[in-house]
Amino acid sequence: MKKLTTFLLSAFISTITIAQTLPSSGGPDGFGYTFKNSNDPNGPTYQWFDISTIGTQVFGLGDDNFVGPFPISGFTYYSSNPTQFWIGSNGFISFNPVNIASTNAQFPIIPTVGGPNDYIAPFMSDLNFGGTNNPGKVFIYDSGDTLCVSFNDVPFWVNNSSQFGGNNTFQVILNRADSSITFNHFKQVGAPEPTAYTNNYISSGIENATGIEGLQYYRGDTIAGIVQTAVKFSFPTIIQPFTDAEVNWVDNTDNSGKIFTTNHSFSPTANIKNAGNQDITTSFNVSYHITNSSGAIVNLG
Repeated sequence: MKKLTTFLLSAFISTITIAQTLPSSGGPDGFGYTFKNSNDPNGPTYQWFDISTIGTQVFGLGDDNFVGPFPISGFTYYSSNPTQFWIGSNGFISFNPVNIASTNAQFPIIPTVGGPNDYIAPFMSDLNFGGTNNPGKVFIYDSGDTLCVSFNDVPFWVNNSSQFGGNNTFQVILNRADSSITFNHFKQVGAPEPTAYTNNYISSGIENATGIEGLQYYRGDTIAGIVQTAVKFSFPTIIQPFTDAEVNWVDNTDNSGKIFTTNHSFSPTANIKNAGNQDITTSFNVSYHITNSSGAIVNLG
């Protein structure tokens, strides 16, 4: 009987999943951003902003894609003042047209140089808007002083007959008055496909245009206590000295892209802008790579 009790206890323990907990505060990053969540005595108060009846619904999202651009003004993000943004199906907004999907069944560490940059990720994971009767919706609402993007009832990608499962409702609010960023988490149920994802399938935080600076709020899998919480990223009152540069455009100043016929040769011209708050007084090298539609590199320079 004693041996049986030990066996049953061992079997029970093996099924327990230890959830990671959320940090109540963090930062600063190299630019000066800090964050506090609603569990911190000096943090924000959680207050869900329901824009489902007053906002504009966004269409075109599916599995691992993004839509946009949408206009934005009067908001400072790191050292830039973006004029447009895109919405990614995997739970993020970005200030350039990038798609962020998992790599080796994990979502990126924030920040990461060399990958997609210049984004805000309230709940970046393998979400899916595709499939029949998928309940996922996104709404945008601009009140003048704040801009809110709300992801409502968005499921994970799951390899079943409907290709989705679970349910997540969260939002990001950009405040023009103080350039703060707030994430609200209303609902979080389930997880993405268990045969594909075992850890680090959720990333949350902010990252600048080069990936040099950023502030990670959370990266992991099961989240303890995220439901009905808020986290606020505060723009620094004293900005740290920050040297950085980024590509402004390549060949085309209007939309940053150019189309050529097959086997056409060209010499790309790039414009590099100062993305920091310090003068750049030294020379530096600029390199590029060109990829085809499959993502394979076809030219380096």
